[in-house]
Amino acid sequence: MSARRLGWLEDPTGRLAYVLPDRTLGDAEAVWQGDTAPGTGTAGTLEGWQTDVAARAVGNPLAVLALSAAFAGPLLARVHRQGAGLHLVGDSSTGKSTLLDMASSVWGHPREFGRSWRTTSNGLEAVAAARNDGLLVLDEISECDPREVGAVVYSIGNGTGKTRASRSGGARPVHRWRVVVLSSGERSIAASMAEGNRHQKAGQSARLLDVRCDARAFGVFDALHGLPDGRTLSDTLKTACEDHHGHAGPAFVERLLTDDQDLGALLATVRDEPGFTGGSELEGRAASMLALIAMAGELECYDGVAPWPEDAAIEAATLAFRLWKEGRAAGRPEDDQILEAVTAFLDRYGDTRFSVLTEDSTIPTRERAGWWRDDGMGADAPRTYLFTSDALKEAVVGHDLTRALDALDRAGWIVERDDGKRSKKTKVRGRSVNLYAIRPEG
Repeated sequence: MSARRLGWLEDPTGRLAYVLPDRTLGDAEAVWQGDTAPGTGTAGTLEGWQTDVAARAVGNPLAVLALSAAFAGPLLARVHRQGAGLHLVGDSSTGKSTLLDMASSVWGHPREFGRSWRTTSNGLEAVAAARNDGLLVLDEISECDPREVGAVVYSIGNGTGKTRASRSGGARPVHRWRVVVLSSGERSIAASMAEGNRHQKAGQSARLLDVRCDARAFGVFDALHGLPDGRTLSDTLKTACEDHHGHAGPAFVERLLTDDQDLGALLATVRDEPGFTGGSELEGRAASMLALIAMAGELECYDGVAPWPEDAAIEAATLAFRLWKEGRAAGRPEDDQILEAVTAFLDRYGDTRFSVLTEDSTIPTRERAGWWRDDGMGADAPRTYLFTSDALKEAVVGHDLTRALDALDRAGWIVERDDGKRSKKTKVRGRSVNLYAIRPEG
């Protein structure tokens, strides 16, 4: 049987296989008919990789996290997940690229397996499809056009490419994939998008989790394993990944092929660990993603592929969850972005595109955004701005209007409304207009 998609495959008789570019693992007889995926060769031995690469992750939770993420791709189909992703954020020369090399070595050559962020969302489709049910490594987000970062994140998470017409007018086959993404950069996803005047949506932040990774004892490392410093450990690991790679991932898949336990139930057990407790829906999604990565790391340990202690992967993933939450608290959640956008709009146009709300006001206003009224006496009286719907959409451009109203409501900035609505029918020059009564000071 010919295979036109890498990853898991079930033949007509129900036999299961995992298709790699150079071989097929499992009972189904299938031959890959596509191009060879770059960097998927082998070197050295599995035992050499375990001794020289994986063993040096012991005591280094971020290294355990990266390796666990590398093994999580084949689990996605088994637990009915579309994907997962981590973005390792840190200063230059702290060891982020070493973590990516370690993860890449699970499946292939550390430098050739990984890809660059220097791409577009369209260009990434073929790359993601070539890593289906596996690992997609993207290095250095600063190389990507900041206007494209958000589209790339969505493209990866959606798991489906765009529909395109063929020369004959029909539809070309659409790329599809399930991948775990491991990314790196000196800037977070939100900061990278902001450089291109884009706002990070909550959905984007949940698809690729920003994990700050340069505040450990030695860059990204905590244990040096007898070496003098973090740079020496990093160089040693890079050399070891060059010498031994491409064996651990297939070995893990071969064990999965004979593992008939309920992985969904196991994932639920891992998700219930106290370290994954979240207070919001978004935190719950992030916790579930990291629980999947933790489960992959624990299965590696149980199956003897990775030589680290039991619960090391869970501890690494819960650390990542804490770092992600701390980063969100220190960063700019979407609510804050919306409030700042409304404030900036009023700073720019409050005196030119709004006029006082009085029946006898005849002052012409170009490109009117609404009206204002003083709710009190004196120079310090709070001012309420009555936005038209179009003006509010303009103020929060890049955010859905309903999402923006949610943020304004939570902040207490919507100070007047009709029953069951967030707008207020207001009399303006003898006619009734639906306006949003917003007072920035709440």
